[in-house]
Amino acid sequence: MPGITKLIGIYDADGGIFGEIKYFAGKIFSNKHCSLCDITHGKSKNEWAQCEKRLPITIDFIHLNERNSAIEKYTKGVTPCVIGKTATGYVTLVNKNEMNECGGNAKKFEALIRQKLQNQFLAIVNYNLMMIVLVVFKYFHSLSWELTTLLLV
Repeated sequence: MPGITKLIGIYDADGGIFGEIKYFAGKIFSNKHCSLCDITHGKSKNEWAQCEKRLPITIDFIHLNERNSAIEKYTKGVTPCVIGKTATGYVTLVNKNEMNECGGNAKKFEALIRQKLQNQFLAIVNYNLMMIVLVVFKYFHSLSWELTTLLLV
């Protein structure tokens, strides 16, 4: 089970001037919003800048039209979200619903990311411990089998 080496926040909006216009129009006329935008660009922008500095791992942000093909495939239809880059691909750290529950609050978002990273770390530790136990069990099982064979001879 690989660890996360980098976080990527993906906005539910396109970047660039036309993306900004489209997002602004959608927000006004169809009440569409991006909860990640609310945290990093909204009222919590300054607070988020401080929270981001406290995170134990780097987080980059990209817009829909800035995703590479692998990220686009992994996050299609599930943005905004935060994913983690691992040695083998991507894992979802914060999904759309969890981000909405932050309600634009940067500190809640920071706490959520920290909790998710801790859970990920514990999962890796548990996995590694399980693998060690299996190796030790296999070793002692084969050793006891050899001893039994020796005693029967």
